[in-house]
Amino acid sequence: MIYTKLVVSWREGLHLRPAARLVNLAKKFSSSIRIHVGERAADARSIMQLLLLSASLGTAMLIEVDGQDETEAASAVTEFFGNSETTDSGSQANRGS
Repeated sequence: MIYTKLVVSWREGLHLRPAARLVNLAKKFSSSIRIHVGERAADARSIMQLLLLSASLGTAMLIEVDGQDETEAASAVTEFFGNSETTDSGSQANRGS
């Protein structure tokens, strides 16, 4: 399992267009990709769940990737958002927000 801390750096936040691109990106991988914002979490394959996160400019997110191609998926999501701090582990200590 890989956890990556990211910050939304787009002025408009995670709105419809980038959310749709993220959904398409997530569907390329077999791994589970979850986006956490505070107490809320979204499956990266669900545009509605992503939009309900209300991730605006500067919002801190924790990306959780688990599965056979987790390394590639985590790298792709990190590249998509353009910034990161990644840790490799199943430990809950790495989920600090």
